This record gives sequence, structure tokens and C-alpha cells, in this order.
Amino acid sequence: MKSPSVLVGTLLSAVSLAASAASQQAPALPAVRESPAASVTQRIGLTDVTVSYHRPGVKGRTIFGGLVPYGELWRAGANENTTIAFSHDVTIEGKPLAAGTYGLHMIPRPDRWTIVFNGDHESWGSYFYREEADALRVDVTPEEAPSTEWLRYDFDDLTDSSATLSLVWAETAVPMHIAVDTNAVMLAYIDDVYLRGLAGFFPDGYMNAANWCLQKGVAFDKALAWVDTAAQTAGGATFDMLRTRSQLFEGMGKPREAEQALLAAFDVATSSDLAAYGRQLLRRGDAKGAATIFGMDAEKHPDAWDAHDGLGTALERLGQKEAAAKSYARALELVQDATQKARIEASLQRVSTQG
Repeated sequence: MKSPSVLVGTLLSAVSLAASAASQQAPALPAVRESPAASVTQRIGLTDVTVSYHRPGVKGRTIFGGLVPYGELWRAGANENTTIAFSHDVTIEGKPLAAGTYGLHMIPRPDRWTIVFNGDHESWGSYFYREEADALRVDVTPEEAPSTEWLRYDFDDLTDSSATLSLVWAETAVPMHIAVDTNAVMLAYIDDVYLRGLAGFFPDGYMNAANWCLQKGVAFDKALAWVDTAAQTAGGATFDMLRTRSQLFEGMGKPREAEQALLAAFDVATSSDLAAYGRQLLRRGDAKGAATIFGMDAEKHPDAWDAHDGLGTALERLGQKEAAAKSYARALELVQDATQKARIEASLQRVSTQG
């Protein structure tokens, strides 16, 4: 049997624990709101645009000019601030807006709405709005829309550099045009992220960047520097590097430099390089250019069957059947693969019959 002192101590401990528990409250149950939370994110090029909002319902009410008065600032949703976030700088209706998160407010009118982007994005609704925190205001024209019970935000008219974001509720849609300088964003990404990572250790990384510039027609000076770095990283310029260099000079309006780079490319080209280039020209419909390249390949590498095969194809497309037949016949003498042999035999028979 426990002593009286032990029993008293146990009793006091139990009382203390009970008092401590009584002083605390159980966690609250999650709230089920009449206007549920929602969000929508759209990537425009490399830029993410995210709208976070709450969705009120119409519930038989007159919305604009009624529940939402004309001429007064509105939170563009329900409950807390509606917010919009941009991962890069954008323009809204042609006006610049820096990357960041903004409170989204609107001032509705029958024929013109004002969209407000405000720096106080953590406030409750529009109740604590401060005009001096505005980053941008733009005016847009509302449009009629099919009846929509629950407010929503939609992205439409998407390209790699723009989109239309619309608030849609009741019988009204309020569109705003968002544009991004995706080329500038990509160039910054290449400089600040891509070439500072693993890609910066490999020639292909610099060539990927240079060829992107060539494809988009931007920043040719940067692209030339990246081609040079690729050559240094590889221990010497390859055919593809020099050909890209030639194309960049051509795009810059420097024909002499373009020709010099292309001649240098041919000096280092392997048979595989020339064959791949010739096939590329054929795909582009440049049979004359392809005949020149395959002819060069056949002259430099007389035992390369695909050089003679490619030359035959180019000459056939140019209508030079007799010359094509000679090239196909030489390819047939050299080729070992049975499938390729059968194909070339068919080509030879075709031009011989037509001739």
C-alpha cells in the first residue's frame, strides 16, 4: 500500500494534467466556405501566371450593378484578396508590370472596367486597399458571356508569348491581354541558369543555345560567342559548329564571313557529316544543293555507298536520269546491307526504265 505522501503527489499530478488539458482547446475543424477557394496557373512560354481566388455563386442575384456596384473597387472574387502572380516581367494591355505577386482588384462599369494590380496582396479583400500601393491600372472592355453560376478565371488565345486572361461570372466576361518577351526570358535563362549548370561543361550545351538563337533569329552575337566556346570545349570546331557559324554570319548580313565559315566546315567534314547535310537539303527540297554536297562527299570518300546513293537521289529529282543511274549503280556495288541493297536496286530500275 502506497504511503499518504505518494498518494497526495499522484493526486496533485493528475489534477495538474487535467487543469492543463482544460486550458487548451481542440483544433478547429476545417471551414467549408460558401465561396470555395480556387486557383489557375498558365505557362506562357517560360512564364507562369497564377490567379488565386474564391468563387462566389450567382444564387439568383443581380451581380454587376447590384451585388457588385458599378464604380466601386471590388476584390474580383470573394473572401481574402484575389491575387495574381507572374514569374517574369509581363505587359498587361501593352503596359509593363514587373514580376511578382499582386492583389487583383477591379472597378466595374457598364462599358469599361479598370483592372488594378496592387502591391498589398496579403490584405483582406478590398477593405484595406491603398491606392498608393498600386503598381498598374489598365482599362478593358467587358463582353457578354453565357450565364456562369460560379465565378472563374480562364486563359485563352494562348501563344508562346501571350494569352488572354478573363474573369467570367454571371453574363459577363472581362478579358485582359498578357504578353511576355519570351525570347528575353529564354536568353536570361540560358545565361543565368542553363550554361551555369551541367550544360556548361559540354559543347552540346553551348551549341543548343547557339542554335536556339539561330532558330529564333535573335542575339546572333551571343550565339557566335557560344559557338566559339563550344569549339574550345570540344578541342576544335566540328562541321556542325562551323556550319552554324556560317548560318549566323549569313543572318547578320555578312556573306564573306559566312562563306569562309562554310568552306572551313567542309574542310573538317566527315562522310557522315556531308551525308547528313545532303539529306537535310533534300528534305528542304533543295535538290541542287544536295547534289553539290553528295558530289563532294562521293569525291572525298569514293567508297562511301551512301554518298553515291544520295547523289543518285538528288540527280533523279533534278531530272538527270542517266547520271542518277550511274550513281545508284556505284552505290549498289558498295552497299552491304540487304535492305539498303534492295532499295537501291529499285531506284536504279526506276531511273533506267524512265530513261
